[in-house]
Amino acid sequence: MERDGLFLVSLYGKTGAGPITSTHWGENRMNELKPANRLNATIEAGAVKAGLSAQRTVVRGLQAGAVLACATTLAFTAASQTKPGITGAVIFPVGFVMIVLLGLELVTGSFARYQAAVGTILGSGRRSGARRPKCMRPGTVYLIGAGPGDPELITVKGLRRIGEADVILYDRLAGEELLAYAKPDAVKLYCGKSPGCHAMTQEWIHDTLIEYALSGKTVVRLKGGDPLVFGRGGEEALALAERGIACEVIPGITSAIGAAASTYIPLTHRGVSASFAVVTGSRCRDNGPPVRWDLLAHSVDTLVVYMGIGRLEAIREELLKYGKAGSTPVALIERGTTESERIVIGTLDDIGRLAEAETVDNPALIVIGETVRVREQLQRIMANVRQGDYTANAI
Repeated sequence: MERDGLFLVSLYGKTGAGPITSTHWGENRMNELKPANRLNATIEAGAVKAGLSAQRTVVRGLQAGAVLACATTLAFTAASQTKPGITGAVIFPVGFVMIVLLGLELVTGSFARYQAAVGTILGSGRRSGARRPKCMRPGTVYLIGAGPGDPELITVKGLRRIGEADVILYDRLAGEELLAYAKPDAVKLYCGKSPGCHAMTQEWIHDTLIEYALSGKTVVRLKGGDPLVFGRGGEEALALAERGIACEVIPGITSAIGAAASTYIPLTHRGVSASFAVVTGSRCRDNGPPVRWDLLAHSVDTLVVYMGIGRLEAIREELLKYGKAGSTPVALIERGTTESERIVIGTLDDIGRLAEAETVDNPALIVIGETVRVREQLQRIMANVRQGDYTANAI
């Protein structure tokens, strides 16, 4: 059973075609009943199933089995405790409905389709009048950066690809407003991640991209910021390449650039900062090498920390321990470039206390360096301009 209508193949026709409407029921019904068309539909679904990893198939099979076990238990309980014996028979099919809605997989139902798909690949399917399935020609996957938060900051090319997509997998920070540009019948799957809460595991995301691409769909993977800057776009591109699936990366404005610019903090500034670095404040696996705060404390002029609010105090202590001055300016930019953008300014000495007092929360960016002071200079100048009192010495 597959998402996006693939589970309906045996009842309604071609992969992804969806239910047959009453306006053309007769013609389509007769066409879909033809043996060759039935075989073609089964082959196409089987080819997609064969593209799933063994782990994915087994996990989905176990999940489907668990759902059916619960449905069976409820059915027996209802049959034994209610007068109409038919109650249990009515409840049991709910398990199959849940399997369909959750996009799970009955492993035993895949065996015949696997064989049909492989038979066609080897040429045996042609003797039954079957065509080579469309899904043997994978679709294209586009890894698109949606920008730092403001939906208007996405690229023109990225927006165009969203409008062409059959399937869109979008992140928490991608901006749901952009989904309004998708086709009405496009499948939209949320796979966002927040601290301690992941809608989908990374492996699940890989398998979903592969699954839809192998069925011939045009797939968009919509990410906040830029796909290749702490967006795990490289992992997804590799997973697709290993399966022979075409992938194009469409860059986006990463948060370090967008949020800093939105709050008038230059990452480089003549005479102040000639370099900047971006670093993650957290890691998805503890077995990775530690962040070298000892080097970062002195090797770059401006330091931008992603995903670091939850570890702000530890980051502050590390930088101070390795000699970063306590007077170094720090900016916390919450929800940069959006209407709810907020900024808290302090120093390494007091930023922890200020963040707690202002209840700064994710998503937020940490900017550390002397260029934070440029924002203050700009604010003074703009305030003087608004008051009509600008002079060359206003700085």
